[in-house]
Amino acid sequence: MKLLLRFVFLFLISSLIFINQGTAGENRLSIGGGVFYPNSDDLKTWDNGSSVTLSYSRRLAEKFCIHIDISSFNTEKERALFGILVEGTIQTVGLELLGVFSHRTEKIEIYLGGGLGIYRNEINLSVTDGIVKYTFDGEGRGTGGVLKTGLRYSFTERFFAGILFKVFVNNQEIVEYTTDGYNIYKIEETLDLGGSILNLEAGFIF
Repeated sequence: MKLLLRFVFLFLISSLIFINQGTAGENRLSIGGGVFYPNSDDLKTWDNGSSVTLSYSRRLAEKFCIHIDISSFNTEKERALFGILVEGTIQTVGLELLGVFSHRTEKIEIYLGGGLGIYRNEINLSVTDGIVKYTFDGEGRGTGGVLKTGLRYSFTERFFAGILFKVFVNNQEIVEYTTDGYNIYKIEETLDLGGSILNLEAGFIF
């Protein structure tokens, strides 16, 4: 994930070169929904969830835009091991700012971009052996890099639809529980609550 953060930083710096190369002034607003894949190293045993993204884009140059995304993701987990039941849910809301390279024709836009995100995570965990139950309910903030790519098709001068794929890091200090089959342990560490999303979207141009 450190490699992703370095790439995002270099991407944002290099994208500044394109801002002054002509302007178009186009705005787009869209809403999309799809699947959240919790495929970071720390969430591999969690289930796929849903995602919703509200996205605003502003074209600053012929080949460059900024995207501001408000995104929501969720995932859950239920696992049993040696008589210990582990259950949990994670609900995330994020604000992401991205610099995006864009290539467009009369009807089609293809884009690739990167940026940074700030996330609010609501975490609910419980561990029980059938007799004693340990729970953790808390909120916290995570941060990390974001990569986004997608395709948009304009049906009219004002309406478009598309598909997008996004991968992001969401590093946060949290508390979790684990077991060796005999004892339950409380662990505090930095975990990546990010992953990737695949969304369909629709919006309008103004």
